[in-house]
Amino acid sequence: MKKKLSGYLISKYSYPGKVYSFRRFLEEAENLDIDLREIGVADCTIINGKVYFKGELLPERDFAIVRYYVPAFTEALCRLVKKQYNNTEIIARFRNKYNQISSIKSDYFKQPKSILGSASTDYEFLQSKLGLPFIAKGLESYGGQQIFLIRNIFDYDSLKFHFNDAKEFLYQKFISESRGEDIRIFVVKGETVAAMQRTSDGDFRSNHSLGGSSARVEISDELRNIGMDIFKQTGIDFVGVELLKGSEGLYFCEINTVPGFESLDMTNDINLAKIMMEVIKLDFSEGNI
Repeated sequence: MKKKLSGYLISKYSYPGKVYSFRRFLEEAENLDIDLREIGVADCTIINGKVYFKGELLPERDFAIVRYYVPAFTEALCRLVKKQYNNTEIIARFRNKYNQISSIKSDYFKQPKSILGSASTDYEFLQSKLGLPFIAKGLESYGGQQIFLIRNIFDYDSLKFHFNDAKEFLYQKFISESRGEDIRIFVVKGETVAAMQRTSDGDFRSNHSLGGSSARVEISDELRNIGMDIFKQTGIDFVGVELLKGSEGLYFCEINTVPGFESLDMTNDINLAKIMMEVIKLDFSEGNI
């Protein structure tokens, strides 16, 4: 009898199916006869190199879908499997926004002018290089957090008030045409499978967590090429890509190595969890591991 394909779905907390993306993964795994188990790292312990979940010793499985990353626990869980989606080494590298902007290139988008500095970098220097306003991004922020529009010296001084002087920031030229708007694409092993425009009327950031709305975008050859270029350069199996629209074309904003997809599902009338689970099943059925 053929062994049933099995995997771990790695989360922060053990609330099976409470979050949209986790619920959809579990539902589609069941539909495909895959034994997928959600494991919250907050409920894990490691003793003598062995991983326990709520006191239960975890056995080896075929694969892990990494939806939450902390080095010790996530990497210990991933040592129990043959294949990771997405790979923890890749996540550790590309969750850093400076590593993204310095490593990812394409003929199909431009890079906003960027400077790596700290909260104590000279304001006049940044203003002279980037103009006003400019953007300050925490290097490992997500969901629109630690992203600030710096309009004057008072905005800039607030960084020192809220953060340590030595905290690193990626400072970038503000693409004014993109205020409150961006384009997000979802890429599965290099194929752009969904796209949407996110818009916010009240914030320069367009994140849904900050009140943004979304609309479907047709997948153009340009967006397909961007998805393939990013996959070739990063090797990320499932990735969200955020792009800004400028007067001279698209600009790279950032990638998300643990991308949410509820809004993409709704606006594109697509089932991204099913697509991803089918990719995983195909990998193992064709012996691509």
